[in-house]
Amino acid sequence: MKDSEKTVQKIEVAVQAIAEEIMRNKNNSLSFATNEQLEKFKAALDTALNKIILGSVPEKSDRNLGLARIIVDQWPYEFGLGIKVVEAEQAYKDL
Repeated sequence: MKDSEKTVQKIEVAVQAIAEEIMRNKNNSLSFATNEQLEKFKAALDTALNKIILGSVPEKSDRNLGLARIIVDQWPYEFGLGIKVVEAEQAYKDL
């Protein structure tokens, strides 16, 4: 599997996990993230995914989505969704 295919797969997994968390978190019950923040993360990953699919991936210096920094600073380490999002962003940056 090519790097771009692996990256697409990781991003798709993260986007799906975010969508599921938004559905579970209808009352904004997470103490460390709002549904609005989750929607913004999903939108950023969707944009990255579209760039990969269209073959218009920016230079490495322009691929930092900033999601990992927020997750590391604010989210509990053991929260599985955070790990998926960080892995997806890192795969995108490494393309």
